[in-house]
Amino acid sequence: MLDSFKKNGKLHKHGYSALIIYDRFGNKLSQSYYISGLKHRDYGPAHIKYNTDNSIWIEEYYIEGKLHRDDGPAYMEYKKNETLKYQEYYINDVISYKKYSFKWFLKKIIAGINYVWYI
Repeated sequence: MLDSFKKNGKLHKHGYSALIIYDRFGNKLSQSYYISGLKHRDYGPAHIKYNTDNSIWIEEYYIEGKLHRDDGPAYMEYKKNETLKYQEYYINDVISYKKYSFKWFLKKIIAGINYVWYI
């Protein structure tokens, strides 16, 4: 199921979600804010994805269609209990910094030990 708002054929709704996607049970899967067909929101995330329990899974900050945030990470991924798992910092769609939770990073290092490398 889908709710969308358009202006001149482009997703557009100033200050409110222009696109909301639901699963077949009516649970919200994602919501996005658009201005003139570009993901955009001045204050807050422009794209939000939800887990099946309606908790936030991913938040993305966009300005004029580009991942961008001056005062924090532009991309954030959360665990099911809504604690921060991973974040990326962007300025005008260019990544400047990645930050992982320590437990996530440790799991990746341990998993890397089990890889077999072929040259």
